[in-house]
Amino acid sequence: MLDVSLDLHRDFLRADQAGQKLFARLTLRPDAQARQARPPLAIAFLIDTSGSMRDVVAPRTDAEQDVRAQNRLDIVIGALRKTLDAAGLTADDRLAVIRFDDDAEVLAPLTTHTRRARLIAASERLSRYAGGTQLGRGLEHALHLLQNETASRRIILLSDGQAEDEPRVRDLSQQLAAQHIPVTTIGVGDFNADLLNDLADTTQGRLIDVVADIPAPGSGSVNIHDLPNAIIGDVNHAQHEVITNAALSARTVKGVSLERVTRVFPVLTDVTMTQQPYTLGNIATTKQSVFILEFSLPARPAARIRLAQLGLTYDVPGANHRGELPPVDLVAEFTHDDTATARIDQQVMSDVQQRNVEQLVKQGIALARRGQADDAAKTIALARAQTQRLGNSAMTQALSRVLDELETSQTLSVGTAKTLSMSTKTQTMRVGDEALSQGLTEEELRRRTGA
Repeated sequence: MLDVSLDLHRDFLRADQAGQKLFARLTLRPDAQARQARPPLAIAFLIDTSGSMRDVVAPRTDAEQDVRAQNRLDIVIGALRKTLDAAGLTADDRLAVIRFDDDAEVLAPLTTHTRRARLIAASERLSRYAGGTQLGRGLEHALHLLQNETASRRIILLSDGQAEDEPRVRDLSQQLAAQHIPVTTIGVGDFNADLLNDLADTTQGRLIDVVADIPAPGSGSVNIHDLPNAIIGDVNHAQHEVITNAALSARTVKGVSLERVTRVFPVLTDVTMTQQPYTLGNIATTKQSVFILEFSLPARPAARIRLAQLGLTYDVPGANHRGELPPVDLVAEFTHDDTATARIDQQVMSDVQQRNVEQLVKQGIALARRGQADDAAKTIALARAQTQRLGNSAMTQALSRVLDELETSQTLSVGTAKTLSMSTKTQTMRVGDEALSQGLTEEELRRRTGA
């Protein structure tokens, strides 16, 4: 029920040369049978009820909108109600509402959509609470609710604050990843972008940045008044995730090591590699999931050699099916033929380059934070040049705006850094042959990636 393809960035490697890299692209797609198996959902809404959620948000000024000023929690409560009305939920779907501040509480356990009144009553109780931001306590309740569920599971977290228990949150993110429970983190206001981003990455979820003003083009952010649509969109996406709990195991031969696994499409996230099997997350019918596996290789004599054997397991909850694919061998040939080793699969390398853009952006932001504006600008400019070669115009425009800010102010605002980090994860794309024909030369690809 899961179609798999594996492509190498090169089939021929240099014999007797140590320190080479091999990039493998792993593409996962639900087959026709799996695409028909819409999963039942088990979603826990985890809502921040700390005092800062009462900050008033400026009302919209267009005549078609309600102009009454609302605070952040008002908008969240309204968003939950709209989700219940418009998300296409069925009698098999169950939702829970959990709140957290100094403490945490389950206001509604997993409840079917047919008992909508109970869920609405729970959401309206959110306005009664206030306090600090003990996110870990809320995550513990959500984990307890979802860990034994067989449906497609998800936590949708809405928070505007800085978590006061960050070490506990990071520990729980590992537990959630081990349980294959993705977290969609919706950050409102001055949130800890690094923490929420890591929570989404570790669990193979995604981060949604909510802003009070008009989102920058290509940023992937949403206006706070559009929060209901963002939540509904996430629930609808969960309905299309017919493959869940995908996990990868890798057995490498002596001297070969798997250094890094990155999902590069549809959203860019690094896969946590603390222990096998590695959590790959859920696979939707709407878009294939593409991963880049980075291997480091020792020197080998001229020969055709199996470097690793990959295993994949997954669930199809809508069909009550547990799948395990036959082992996939990763084989390459070591040779002294320079013509053969010069051939590179540019489709694979385009995905590697999109991963590298995010690394360059991270470096640029770090340099700007240290006051090294000139070095930050050079790094961001290199990232922009790569997006231009890849034909990723949305990211090119976003990086151009960042360079303008660096030139003008010699620094990056917190908001710009947050938005830029978001953009590198959400504005990935599949690159066609035509765009690649105008891309990096083979020598540039090798130099910039260490391939």
